[in-house]
Amino acid sequence: VNLRDINIEHIYNYYHRYLREKELMTVNGKLRHMALLEQFCKFYGRDFLQELKLDIDIQSNYNWLSDMLRRADRISH
Repeated sequence: VNLRDINIEHIYNYYHRYLREKELMTVNGKLRHMALLEQFCKFYGRDFLQELKLDIDIQSNYNWLSDMLRRADRISH
């Protein structure tokens, strides 16, 4: 895949639409951060995330997923 052929705006719009459909983003574009963390943990399960050493403390603002969601100016992998 040639990265120059990827339309980043299309991807951005797709995920915004998806997050709104799941009620994880407001119509104004604000991410419902806590709800997204809860849904992410529910989807993957705490045991699976712990097994991968990717456990998330949803009560804390300092976890890998929150950091990745908050820091659009950084590359996360």
